[in-house]
Amino acid sequence: MDYDESKLCELILYIVRKSDGDRKLGTTKLLKLLAYSDFEAYRRLGQPITGASYRKLPHGPAPRQAPEVIEILEERGELSESTSRVFNFAQRHYKALRAPDQSKFTKDEIQIVDGMIERFRSLGNKAIADRSHNDFIGWQMADDLDEIPYRTALLSNDSPTGGTLAAGAAALARLSIEVSPLGPERRSGMGGQRLSGRPGVWAIRRAPPSLTGGDRARSVRAQLEGCRPGRTRRPMPARHRPRERLPTRPVLPRSVRSATMHARVAGP
Repeated sequence: MDYDESKLCELILYIVRKSDGDRKLGTTKLLKLLAYSDFEAYRRLGQPITGASYRKLPHGPAPRQAPEVIEILEERGELSESTSRVFNFAQRHYKALRAPDQSKFTKDEIQIVDGMIERFRSLGNKAIADRSHNDFIGWQMADDLDEIPYRTALLSNDSPTGGTLAAGAAALARLSIEVSPLGPERRSGMGGQRLSGRPGVWAIRRAPPSLTGGDRARSVRAQLEGCRPGRTRRPMPARHRPRERLPTRPVLPRSVRSATMHARVAGP
């Protein structure tokens, strides 16, 4: 999916203008609202709003292009920035100096953004950052500074309902895909991929196209309990493997060793 800088500019102006009067809106909260909006749009609509690249940062997911775009808006005189003291920290506040161009967004996208603004209006920067750590499974799975794939928006920690499982089983049966849940212990998936326990996360793989019928269905597993996509466990190099320890002779107590030595010296 392509990144649209103009839509990111307008989305920042829209969120700032819509949050006018919210003194809790700082840089951290602004970036989290962008993340929630983009990933929720991908989950509902099949594509994000801006297409920005989100990275794993200590305070949650953040768009990599946001600092540059904010600087551009300030240089154009379309966004102003001020700083206030909150306890022992300096918090930045933003003010939109022009109305955003809403024609760049669809009705569904505006509805998603408005919902996120109202959902987190009462939360401050730290509270929404902590909340994002639990809500974004992609953030939990990624390494520091790694990009968070949009497809992780489809993962969930919630247990599926009976109706959801029945509908999913019917859809998977039509695709010749077999679902087999795993326990919370670590097990090896197809292709040597290591799977770790993460409740409520599904990873589905299709069977090789060369197989047909029952063989095709049996060759595929949908792993319940989560996974780290694209990560494989490589065999340990021989030089790093622990050496096999040779058996050693038992060590006798000092008193026994002393008595044995005296006996050998004294002779028969």
